[in-house]
Amino acid sequence: MKLVKPSVRRLDTSNQLELIEVVGRTCYKSEDKIGEGTAAKFVQKLIDRGHLAMVEFSNFVFEVTPHVFTWVVGIIDRRFIRLSMDGRYLVSGSARSFIELYIDNRHECSALFISKLKDECPDLFQMIEINIRTRGEILQISNQAHLIDQETLDGREYFVHYCFGYNVVCNRGVTHEIVRHRPFSYAQECVIGSTRVHRNYTIEQLYTRQESGNKFDSTHNKTINLKSVTDNGVIIPHKISKIFCKGVEPVYEVQTKLGYSITCTKSHKFLSSDNVYKQLSNFKVGDYLFTTCHKMLTHGWHLAKQIQLDEICSIEFRGNQKTFDLEMVDPYHNYIANGFAVHNSTRYCNYSGGVKFIIPPWIDLEPGNYSIEDMSIYMFEKNEILRIDDDVKEWLSVLAQSEYYYLRQLKRGWSAQKARGGLVIDLKTEINIYGNVRQWSHFFDLRTSPKAHPQMQEIAVMIREDLKVEGIL
Repeated sequence: MKLVKPSVRRLDTSNQLELIEVVGRTCYKSEDKIGEGTAAKFVQKLIDRGHLAMVEFSNFVFEVTPHVFTWVVGIIDRRFIRLSMDGRYLVSGSARSFIELYIDNRHECSALFISKLKDECPDLFQMIEINIRTRGEILQISNQAHLIDQETLDGREYFVHYCFGYNVVCNRGVTHEIVRHRPFSYAQECVIGSTRVHRNYTIEQLYTRQESGNKFDSTHNKTINLKSVTDNGVIIPHKISKIFCKGVEPVYEVQTKLGYSITCTKSHKFLSSDNVYKQLSNFKVGDYLFTTCHKMLTHGWHLAKQIQLDEICSIEFRGNQKTFDLEMVDPYHNYIANGFAVHNSTRYCNYSGGVKFIIPPWIDLEPGNYSIEDMSIYMFEKNEILRIDDDVKEWLSVLAQSEYYYLRQLKRGWSAQKARGGLVIDLKTEINIYGNVRQWSHFFDLRTSPKAHPQMQEIAVMIREDLKVEGIL
């Protein structure tokens, strides 16, 4: 096994298309495939598959006229669009923000933004079509918005519109804390707290039990059977691994012809008619997805034994609400929520070449390759057996066992997604974070505090100090 120190690295934002490729390939662990001209093709694949979370790693700043600014202000659901009016009118957001602004609000002003972005970055916006009539309307207001370089911003405009990001190497526990910060950019899927995932419990009730501090409640959660769907469409009892609170997010209510209803984020995944889990953003009224057997609706969806196709009747914005998600144990990473077959995203990399673990700040060990036998710790780089405290030996023993059984299960034919269940929280993990100065400031206020978890605090301080060197903060 290999031990490594946590680290941070500022993302290069000079080329937005290449940035999206870097963060996307980090998720797929295919960084070795990055080469000259590969970004455009890779990003197009992401967009075709509906993986729009990755294109949030971009930022476009417009100076606009009062007319355009007023129109944007009047939009209720302007997902992560940032506004300021300090001497001039500025509107900024990611590629995803402007794409969804146009898709959800077909108007000359939203089309104006897309038109300008297609000229600026055609490979990122080529799939967005503007009809001929709207093109004519755009010509009349083409001078009412123009892109500006975020490097020219200062004062409050800098605080609101300037964006940057970091690649963070840490353990899995720290990533779970990081993703609670919205509206930083990540790939997340969530439902609202009132979503019923069990005959007797909503997802928020189960989360409250988990976090109550009552050992019985948190343990009892793991004994409860929710419902998952097998590969052949049969509904079976299945266990929870963990429940997460994802913070407040824009949510949408989906209603179906058979009477089912669920409220969730646009990135939440549903089992589609072609047996693929797709984000809600890829569905429209009239499309089909899978819900539980309609005969069981009046008696409770929890009694159903199989799923069947159901037609979407409406998709309506329901404001910003507190959201949750949960992780199911192997092998089925899906669950039934309000009668819908939905997915929880838990993809892990294949560590068949050896597992890496993060050294916590309270353990004084050097990075390197270690082995343990009969509680003797051998470091390959020093070619010697180390004399270390028993508590550190026990920690290393836990890591070694975790790696041993993971690799053993891979050799027995288990997939990486199945074998990863025994890997411990100190597993080395990478996450990319992206946001504006305001969001980062809030992040530092919370995560550099002495009350923060030591490993979370360690990462936050590393980023803050790096930004001071760069002159950003």
